[in-house]
Amino acid sequence: MWIVVSYKKHEEQLFKNELRKKFGNDTSFYSPKAIITKVIKNSFKKVEKKLINNYLLCFNEKFKDNYFLNIIKTTKGLKYLLPGSFCNQKNIINFLTFCKKNEDKRGYIKFDFFKDIFIKNKENFFLKLFPNLNYKFIEDKNSINFIINGKLVKIKNKNNLVFNSL
Repeated sequence: MWIVVSYKKHEEQLFKNELRKKFGNDTSFYSPKAIITKVIKNSFKKVEKKLINNYLLCFNEKFKDNYFLNIIKTTKGLKYLLPGSFCNQKNIINFLTFCKKNEDKRGYIKFDFFKDIFIKNKENFFLKLFPNLNYKFIEDKNSINFIINGKLVKIKNKNNLVFNSL
């Protein structure tokens, strides 16, 4: 069964090691990540970015039993265990599958992942960000294009481009 946990800042590896001590090496973990380009001291640097911050998806068959879930709550490095993992297995698996489907060979989320989410939610995106502007979205395979008040805005498909939260 998959569970979702939040671990203490800088204690992800400690938490994973402690969980493996308690449940064995058949415990697996997943946290989607992407490579982004940041400007640091006037130069571009590629940096790994976790997409769900300090949350982690953990799998072990034993997690189906409440006894073992209570053991997890005392694990070093754990901030908290999100409730409802048992009833949300389908959603967790769908999220995991969607992320895995959009990974490159190195295990990083590809640009298309963000583009797909943006395209599916483009109306909400524009309504919230630009409520008083006239805009038009233009479909294109190679980039995301839209016109705002007569000006074309084009975002090219690049592997290192990530929509970061504000």
